Amino acid sequence: MRRVIWLVFILLFAITLAGCGQAKKERGSEQVTVSAAKGLTKAMEEIQADYQKTHPDVQIQLNFGASGSLRQQIEQGAPVDIFISADRKTMDEIEAKGMIDQASRKNMVGDRLVLVTGKDAGIKTLEELASEKVIKLAIGDPAIVPVGTYAKEALENSGLWGKVQSKLLLAKDVRQVVTYVATGNAEAGIAYQSVARTEPGLNLIEIPANLHTPVVFPGALTTRGKENKEAASFMDYLLSPEATGIFKKHGFVPLE
Repeated sequence: MRRVIWLVFILLFAITLAGCGQAKKERGSEQVTVSAAKGLTKAMEEIQADYQKTHPDVQIQLNFGASGSLRQQIEQGAPVDIFISADRKTMDEIEAKGMIDQASRKNMVGDRLVLVTGKDAGIKTLEELASEKVIKLAIGDPAIVPVGTYAKEALENSGLWGKVQSKLLLAKDVRQVVTYVATGNAEAGIAYQSVARTEPGLNLIEIPANLHTPVVFPGALTTRGKENKEAASFMDYLLSPEATGIFKKHGFVPLE
């Protein structure tokens, strides 16, 4: 009888171990996919590393690009749990199509728009963009890149858009705007301060905030991410004081 009881105990123990192993395997396969605006790359990579120190069983997959392109990917069925755009308009568009969880949408951080020039360009004002000092002006493509939309708005409100259109060098994202200036392919560019500050040897001139819509990065769970508890947990972390501190370190502006 004792032998039977012992065999039953061993069998139950083996089943328990198998169950634990399977649970551990499932936990290890938990994944959160985040599509975020290109300008957030450095900050998000640090936030990801910080989060995974305390959540080692969760895989955070980061995908960066122009906000408009990321929106199109989600609309076409890309398996994304969290979307972070570089402007409200792009988030509004995807929300209107019912592809994000409206209740989870939050404005995460802000940024500043700056005029970027080479050290020896001798350009100190927006008005000089219309002068002979500037042959090429790099901005994001306004059709898909929010920083390009902000740039166009600032140029229109300063009466310069019509004067500089023939000089425009359109970039696929904000990082490329800065690269064009840094490599001499453009004498000037308009970019986010958080990205431009990472490239040495450039002059940054802040563009008056009243010339453009405030630069805000909204984030939200997608309808797919709403069903992923780990995505909700990471979204909460992105809004935490710890994550805000990392964003601030990378030049972003905390929101009230």
